[in-house]
Amino acid sequence: MQRAGSGNRPDKMTGQAVTVVHLIAKPLPPPPGSGGANRLVDWLARSQHEAGNTVCVMSPNGHSTAYFQSIDTAAETSPEELIRKIPKDTDIVHHHGGFFAHINAINQAGYPVIETVHGNEELPAENRSPANLKTNRVYVSQCHMRLHGGNTFVYNGIPIDEYQLTPTKRDYLLFLAKVRRSKKGVADAIRIAKNTGAPLIIAGGWKFKYPNTWLPLSRNIKSVGRVEGEQKKLLLAEAKALLVPIRWDEPFGLTVVEAMASGTPVIAANRGAMPELIADRETGILCDSIDAMQAAIDQVDKIDALACRDRAANLFSIATARDNYQKLYLRRMSGESW
Repeated sequence: MQRAGSGNRPDKMTGQAVTVVHLIAKPLPPPPGSGGANRLVDWLARSQHEAGNTVCVMSPNGHSTAYFQSIDTAAETSPEELIRKIPKDTDIVHHHGGFFAHINAINQAGYPVIETVHGNEELPAENRSPANLKTNRVYVSQCHMRLHGGNTFVYNGIPIDEYQLTPTKRDYLLFLAKVRRSKKGVADAIRIAKNTGAPLIIAGGWKFKYPNTWLPLSRNIKSVGRVEGEQKKLLLAEAKALLVPIRWDEPFGLTVVEAMASGTPVIAANRGAMPELIADRETGILCDSIDAMQAAIDQVDKIDALACRDRAANLFSIATARDNYQKLYLRRMSGESW
């Protein structure tokens, strides 16, 4: 059934404010220890509110903030109940994961939908119908888009002004990722530190398989567990370099952009979205081997902190992401699909 009043108002087609509902199966605002997806949605919702849009978030176990209205929506909510929860004046539903079986119902109710794919996971087999695969998917980098056979991407963004440019660095490398995920490369970070003697701080939890993440076995390797907020920002800002020895095709990499916004260069494996985020030899060093990453440690001092900051601000601000999504909203609201 088409919702009442679902026709597009003329002012909505000229770039004026819209009413957007973010649909995500993770709680918002993000609780401690949250990954990139709900942090990104929180930043995006705030930026959209500041630009004059009306923002709602449908998620489990969330609460309203100064910049969005929260609509509690449990994972087991039926499609019919979810439709009843959507505000009637909604112009666009922005889907960020979970609730896959609900997307067709939302479209059929007359609400235009776009879907940001935040990871490399595929749709569950039971939801791979042609209708579900035409949900106007948006990927988070060119590499991510190509990997999934898509045609549209929007880079993630961060609130640049919340990161302090710090040109003066301390003599340590920083590994900042979830240690329990072996594809993030903590084993290689430990290997690099042991081979070179370079001081390394590991932030991102502990894993029994990697004793250096929970025992003081090496004098030059320190584990600080999970970090949040100002502690995390300080570690990023003062590091000689962020070490990103990923073992998978990372779709984006928020910590890479957060490091550059802090004036910190990045030593990264040359795969996934890293070549899009990092300007090689200008804001970091892209490496094809562990040996190359070890050699890069003595080269990052040549990289200018301001160049790192400028790249993050020019390409990966949350305001840029917001504006790019706004263009897609208007395209979708006008009836366009991709």
